[in-house]
Amino acid sequence: MFENFSKGYESFFRVITIIWVCAWTFINVSQTMALYYTLYSSDKDIASQDIFRIILNWITVIVGIVMVGVMISVGNKVEKTKKIGTVALLAFLGTVYYLFYTVMNLIITVITASDARSIQKEILFNTVWIIPSLVMLVCHYFYVANIAKYNQEIPII
Repeated sequence: MFENFSKGYESFFRVITIIWVCAWTFINVSQTMALYYTLYSSDKDIASQDIFRIILNWITVIVGIVMVGVMISVGNKVEKTKKIGTVALLAFLGTVYYLFYTVMNLIITVITASDARSIQKEILFNTVWIIPSLVMLVCHYFYVANIAKYNQEIPII
């Protein structure tokens, strides 16, 4: 896609990713707090799916924060014209971050669902919801390819 390193795409996508991750961190933490409140304010037993969703939310938050930290360090290294050694890590973190939550949430729902109607509804919702994540993942791979191109272009010191 890129003939040469595109500083504009690197900066633009880094900002978009930081906004995306911050928004989803807020949503995931809010969902987790709502689950905590629901679990501890009622007398019902804690369902295993609620525990899995809490763990899933925290894993997603942690991976997102690590990915943003690595992307910020990439921006700093580009400014200082230093080689970036975290290209493979960025590709891995992006794949996990954009797909893990939706796929695991779908698996939890299918395993713990009580009827076929709720499974169908959840599969439809998650299938529609995975489309923006896939778009961001493709853009993230372009970002990684752009960073790899940057590593090829900088002079070896």
